[in-house]
Amino acid sequence: MSAHDGRTGQTVWSSKLNRGYKNYYTVQPVGDLDNDKVTDFVQIHGGDPRPTPEEKNRPKGELVLLSGATGTRIRWKYVPDKHESYYSPQVISLGEGTKAILFGTGGETIPGALYLLRLRTFLLTGEIDKARKIYSTKDKGIMTPPVLADVNRDRVHDIVMATFNGSVIAFDGVTFKKIWQTDFKHGETYSTPAPGYYNDDDVPDFFVQYSIGIGYPIYFYARYAILDGRTGEIIIELPFSSVSVITSPLTVSFEGAGHDVFLYWKKDCYRHEGQIMKNQFSYSYHQSVASHTEFCRAQFNTTYVTKLLMIGQHIKPPGILLYHSHRYFHEENQYNLDSWRRDAQRYLLNSGADRDLYDEFNSFFSQVSKLSNHQFDSTGPDAVLGGAGGGTAGFGDYGNIPEYDNSYPEYVSSM
Repeated sequence: MSAHDGRTGQTVWSSKLNRGYKNYYTVQPVGDLDNDKVTDFVQIHGGDPRPTPEEKNRPKGELVLLSGATGTRIRWKYVPDKHESYYSPQVISLGEGTKAILFGTGGETIPGALYLLRLRTFLLTGEIDKARKIYSTKDKGIMTPPVLADVNRDRVHDIVMATFNGSVIAFDGVTFKKIWQTDFKHGETYSTPAPGYYNDDDVPDFFVQYSIGIGYPIYFYARYAILDGRTGEIIIELPFSSVSVITSPLTVSFEGAGHDVFLYWKKDCYRHEGQIMKNQFSYSYHQSVASHTEFCRAQFNTTYVTKLLMIGQHIKPPGILLYHSHRYFHEENQYNLDSWRRDAQRYLLNSGADRDLYDEFNSFFSQVSKLSNHQFDSTGPDAVLGGAGGGTAGFGDYGNIPEYDNSYPEYVSSM
C-alpha cells in the first residue's frame, strides 16, 4: 500500500503490514488524528484469496488507523470476531460531530457481521470489543459495503446492504433496527446496490443484482431488480443473464423525480442469451478450478457475450444497449489463452517467483483448459437447487423466470 503525489506520481510513502498474506482495500479519510495537519485514514487489512472454499482457517482481519503523512499505524486491532475481512470500511456521521467506522467481517464461506465503532473510542482506547454488532450471519460474511441513503425521510442516512446470503436489508441510521428486507433465494452477490430515483417519489430506489446457484463459486444465472426504497418491494424485475455478474451497477442522475437511469452489465453465451445452464461440470474437479471454466464453450461450443445496458423509468426493459463485446471482439481478444499463459509464465520467471508457484500455475491452467473442453456431467440447477418453485419475497418461483427479451434498442450518439 502506498501514497503518491497526484501531480507528479512520485511515491510519498509505502507501508507494508506483515501479519500474514492479506489484502488491502479502499482507505477512507477520518480527519487529522495525530495533529500533524495531514488527513489520516482508516483501512481494513484482511482476507486471503488463496484458501479453497472448504478451508476454514483464515487469517484474522485488522482494523487500522494510518498516518496520512507517513503511512505508519496510529492504532490497529483485530476485528471483534477474529474472522477474515474483505470489506472497504466506511465513515458515517452520528450527529453532533461524532464519527463512526462501519466495517464487516467474514467471507464467502466464513460467517461474519456488520459492525459500528465510534472513531474516538477506537483512537483513544483501541477497545474494538465496544463495536456495535448491527447484523450477523451464521454461514456467510459481510463483504460488500452498503449504500448510505435516507429511506425513511428523517434526514439521516440509513444503511442499505446487499448481503452475500441473498438478502437486501435497510437499517435505520439512528436506531440501526431493520426497516425492510427482500430476499433472493439461492442468491449471492459482490455488488453494492445502486441508488437512484426510479419512480416519482422523493425516496431513492435501488438497483440490485444477484448470482443464483449452489453457492460460491458455482452460479447458474444472474437476476436483476429495482427495489422501492420505501418498502423494499420489487418495482420491476429485468430479464436475467445466463452467466453470473459481479460488477456493481451505477447510477446516472438527472434533475427531476424519476429521471435517473441505471447502468448495468449482462453476460451470456453467444446465441444462447438468457438460457440457464442445464448442465454443470464434474464435481471431481476442485471448485476453484471449475469456476474458471469457459462454460459457454463447454456447453454450447460458443463464446461469452457482454453487454452494457441503461435502464430507467421511461426506458423499455431490458434497456438501451450501450456496449456489445462482439463489436470489439478483435480489438479486445488479440491474445488467445495460450498467449495469455505464455505471458503469465514469462512474468513469473522474470519476477523471481519460486518454482512451486510456477508449477502451481501450470497445473491450474492445464486443469482449466481440460475442463473447458466438454468435461461436463448431467448435474443441473434443477437437481442441485431442489427443482422449480419456492420463490421468496416477490422474486417469483425458480421455474417461473421471465422470457428473455432480445429486442435491445441501440444508443446512437448525436456527437
